[in-house]
Amino acid sequence: MNAKKNNRAKTKKPARKAKARAGGWSKALRLEATLNAWAGQLRMEPRTVEKKLALAAIEVLPGKLYTAAQVIAALMGDKYHEEVRNLKADADRKEREEKEAKGLLVKMPDVEAMLSELFVVPFLTMLNSLGTTLDTRCNPTDPELARQAIQDHVERTMKPQLLSALSKLKS
Repeated sequence: MNAKKNNRAKTKKPARKAKARAGGWSKALRLEATLNAWAGQLRMEPRTVEKKLALAAIEVLPGKLYTAAQVIAALMGDKYHEEVRNLKADADRKEREEKEAKGLLVKMPDVEAMLSELFVVPFLTMLNSLGTTLDTRCNPTDPELARQAIQDHVERTMKPQLLSALSKLKS
């Protein structure tokens, strides 16, 4: 009789694959469940869980069991990538702020104001006074005619070119 017990103890039953039980949960130690069971437990739409699994390159089949690790990786993958994007954006923002503080980067409105103050206003002032400055030098006998010709040239040619160049600079 003792020999029979020993034979029973030595004989092992073949391991069975985990099968889905009622409700979609398996009996195995690993936490596994069907897509619908995961969706129910997570209070999510099954289609949402299905999409997340597919995005994580996990094959989606009816009745297939998915481990907790697979589902978590699929659902949390988006959060991980979002966190990475946010960390990168924060690092970029800090880097930009540091460069601005050191004077390596200048904001566009500041550049426009500086260009206007240092170049545009003085240049427009010179163009506007060009006729009265050069009229007698160009035509000493009729300075009025020379002034009018110079101002016409400034208004028709020089100012439009200047304004066109400035508009290209802003865009």
